[in-house]
Amino acid sequence: MKHRTGGFTKVGAAPKFLRSLRLTVPLLFALATLSVAGSLAGPQVEKAVSPVFLGVVGMLAANISFCTWHRFRIRPRSAAGGRRAVPWLDAAVHFSLVVLIAGGAGKGIWGTVGTGYLFPGTPATTMYLEDPNTDAPLGFTVLLEEKREAYYPLRLKVGVRGAATGEKVALLEVVEGRATSLPDGRLTLSVREVLQNPAAAVMLVRTAGGETAVALPLVAGGDPVTTGPFRLTAVAWRRDIRDVRGRVKILEGERVVQEGWLEVNGALAHRGTSLFLTSWGADEFGNEFLGVQYRSDPTAPVFWAGAIIFALALPPFVLLRRRRVPREPPRPASLP
Repeated sequence: MKHRTGGFTKVGAAPKFLRSLRLTVPLLFALATLSVAGSLAGPQVEKAVSPVFLGVVGMLAANISFCTWHRFRIRPRSAAGGRRAVPWLDAAVHFSLVVLIAGGAGKGIWGTVGTGYLFPGTPATTMYLEDPNTDAPLGFTVLLEEKREAYYPLRLKVGVRGAATGEKVALLEVVEGRATSLPDGRLTLSVREVLQNPAAAVMLVRTAGGETAVALPLVAGGDPVTTGPFRLTAVAWRRDIRDVRGRVKILEGERVVQEGWLEVNGALAHRGTSLFLTSWGADEFGNEFLGVQYRSDPTAPVFWAGAIIFALALPPFVLLRRRRVPREPPRPASLP
């Protein structure tokens, strides 16, 4: 195919419409519209628009590719044009955009998102895929070695009665890390430790007779504890989780290839699959677990390669395009 530009004939040039900005703008608008629709309308709409989205991505990649090829093929501008031509940098910037798009499209085509549960000491080798409702192999083994929980200070309301008469004395609010006393100073309470199984608060109780430690059950309807002249009952309590994390090992066969902490707002990555902590709790038998999401993106290296090329090529490209080339002085008119 031949294409004329400025009196020169270019063989193999792409049709003007395919490399035109008039095509790029509506394609970008379509991508934005489909992205918003898929994100706000839910999984069903996102699944329905996914083929259209990938088609638009392919058209945009072709548009940028044709533009790159055309800009690289055209002859550099002359000095009279006022700008220095930078065809290689121009091509690198455009090519990096194509690579970025290819990496993103590859994630949409070949990327997978699965879920699973990690129980301490139990190896996990598969993940659950909601679509098509099946288990898929991870390609490696994930082993939860340890689960740790960090809590905000316990807030505890303690009912105080006389041990002999059962008469109500006061309702004290005790916060872990801070001592609380009766107005007359006859009783001072503080939390020394919180036990998990069975749930109890180890209280330091100071009376006129001295200081002692008692375990106050943290269960509904728990039995009161008598210490000195007082009888103590846990009326209400609150202890919120501040942080959860698990120490995880990743194994290839019997060999440990990676070890680290899986935390909230953090991730572990291995062989293109990233692990994210999404939930925690215990099953009906009391076995504690961590809920994990697995995200696999085999074309992530392609995406990051495009990002690196773009970051390296864009600054010198912009700098050289702004630099002016000195104009040649006008030649004197020739004598007749």
